[in-house]
Amino acid sequence: MKNYLLVLLLAAFAAFCLLLSCAGEDDEEDVDNSGDGEWVLVDAAAWDGERIVLTPDELEMVGGAFYTASFDLDIDFDLKFKVYLGEHDEEGADGIVFIIATEDVTAQTGEGLGYQGITPSIGVEIDTYPNVGEHLGGDLGDPADDHLTIDLDGSADHHDSDRPIVTLANVEDGLEHDFRVRWTAAAGLLEIYFDDLQTPALSYDDNFRDENLAGNNLVRLGFTGSTGQCSNLQYIVPVKFASNR
Repeated sequence: MKNYLLVLLLAAFAAFCLLLSCAGEDDEEDVDNSGDGEWVLVDAAAWDGERIVLTPDELEMVGGAFYTASFDLDIDFDLKFKVYLGEHDEEGADGIVFIIATEDVTAQTGEGLGYQGITPSIGVEIDTYPNVGEHLGGDLGDPADDHLTIDLDGSADHHDSDRPIVTLANVEDGLEHDFRVRWTAAAGLLEIYFDDLQTPALSYDDNFRDENLAGNNLVRLGFTGSTGQCSNLQYIVPVKFASNR
């Protein structure tokens, strides 16, 4: 009798576990992925496994990657990437830009880190080449060191700019770097983290939605990158990335 009761108890427990398992499967099927998109690659950009290569290590290259699903600036988002800027320091160039643009901006690239002409938009520039008029290329008011800064409306020119510029240690070091983009809607605050994912390297809250995005709350995100008379392999790896809609 005891053995018979034990068998019944085990059978009931197995049935209970099966019900839980089925409920979990139903929950997964109910997940709404309607806001998911895909990456559209432009010019030299190409997939390499989980990486999106923006530029190969070749001269005069430009590439871009834009996500098809829009993001809503009325809602917070917190995105994470790995970025690779190459292994050539003195002979390396040029850098990449993370872009927030209005929905109607098509996937495209231009000069100036691939960002020139993409408007209306705001960009976060990771620049690895000093365009100061003393090297190849024009004078864009760059600091001598690798740097992070905010670009507006397709221009990487820093003359007469009061936007923050943060100099970095050499990032053309053959290593992947952590890159985090955090948007807090209520505060209108964009925070950029580089390597240190706990402390922002750069913050920007100058009402760019109204002044540079024509008041649009729906935007599309992307990256561009370029090389010139110097070059580097440059790529990104989306680590935590999905539309917030």
